[in-house]
Amino acid sequence: PVAVLRASGVVMSDAALAAMVTHDRGERLREVYISATPLSVTHLRPLIDAALPSIEALALPSTVLSAATLSVLVEASWWDRLRSLNVSQNALDDLAIEALMGGPALRRLRHLDLRDSKLTPEGLRRLLEHLERGFAPALQRLEVDARLLTSDHAYDLRGIALGWRRDLLPWEMLAPQPLDP
Repeated sequence: PVAVLRASGVVMSDAALAAMVTHDRGERLREVYISATPLSVTHLRPLIDAALPSIEALALPSTVLSAATLSVLVEASWWDRLRSLNVSQNALDDLAIEALMGGPALRRLRHLDLRDSKLTPEGLRRLLEHLERGFAPALQRLEVDARLLTSDHAYDLRGIALGWRRDLLPWEMLAPQPLDP
């Protein structure tokens, strides 16, 4: 059976999270979704230390993640098994994205959600360059804020994204002017 851990808007103790991700529950756990609650490295430690052999999706929207939190999260033994990573609605800046890219390559990752972050156009450019170098070769969907794609760098980013041949969402914002046929 597919096991999903969903917690939204609840304050969870380290012990409660540890109980949810250890033993037989952790072995069946395919998706972890925790939102609308601040998570520190201390709060995340049971999740980071858990084996989680079946994990495929991690969603931590609105959890006050930071570069420091991500730099520890990427050390999880299961990190490279993720197919979907949602860290939207956090104040993630360019340093946080560098921490994310500083971890092991995400060879299976198909979906990355970075919406509602503090990522700059330069940070997005560096992210796309990491992706071009094979950081997440299976990635099919990257979600970022439209404001990044309507900046002065939009056409430079468009060239990188088209060379990368993946969906950069919102796609309609990628080229505000019609392209030549």
